[in-house]
Amino acid sequence: MIFELLAIYGSILLGCVISTTCLIILGKNWGALPHYYLKSVAWIQTFYPDVYPESDVPWPAIIKRITWLFRWGFLFPIRLGLLLTSFAFLIVAGLMYYFQNVSDAEKTWFGIICSRLFLSGMGIVVTYNNIHFRPKEAGVAVSNHMSPNDVQALFAGTPLGSSHGFIVTGQKHSGIIGSIEAAADRICPTIWVDRKSAKGRREFFEEIMKKFPILLFPEGYCSNNTQVLQFRRAIFKEGITIYPIAIK
Repeated sequence: MIFELLAIYGSILLGCVISTTCLIILGKNWGALPHYYLKSVAWIQTFYPDVYPESDVPWPAIIKRITWLFRWGFLFPIRLGLLLTSFAFLIVAGLMYYFQNVSDAEKTWFGIICSRLFLSGMGIVVTYNNIHFRPKEAGVAVSNHMSPNDVQALFAGTPLGSSHGFIVTGQKHSGIIGSIEAAADRICPTIWVDRKSAKGRREFFEEIMKKFPILLFPEGYCSNNTQVLQFRRAIFKEGITIYPIAIK
């Protein structure tokens, strides 16, 4: 009896992971369901006082235990499964792309799928506003920087089937990090720049004028979600189209 219940439990979890993965690959989603979940979490939080008493109040204590079981017994294994799926997808695609050349459109498709799987695994729900202003030509998309997941959150909003998304950029390195950058170049659109070299910076600005939007965080660091740090001015030059993005 116990094994049968465990089999049913595992089947439900596996079904959720597989169905979510299939929806993401097909360019679909669960609609408003994740947003209803967030609203339910906010509603549950209203049962808890701002200052916790020394002893648990009966009704909030019951809700706390039920939600604990739901989060760790249902949501956590599903999210872990989706996160591992995104890593597996990354490894398999990386190996495939290592032995064959792929177009930027194919790299964009991979980036969208991998980003959406990763965000699902992290439990991140993103709402995109004014999507008709999405960058469609070469230039620089500048955004405030709130978390290490900002790149995935912005890339995941690219419509599936698009010929371009965002180009990932950063400081050009050597050694192990340089090898990682070379591997990243095989599976997603990238431009690495040597900021210490005048020639490298000049070539970087030339690439900006040629390729689709490059994603930059002029703050340079992740903020604490309470204020926007001062933007670095180096990228704001005449003749370069700037696409502003605000994350909150």
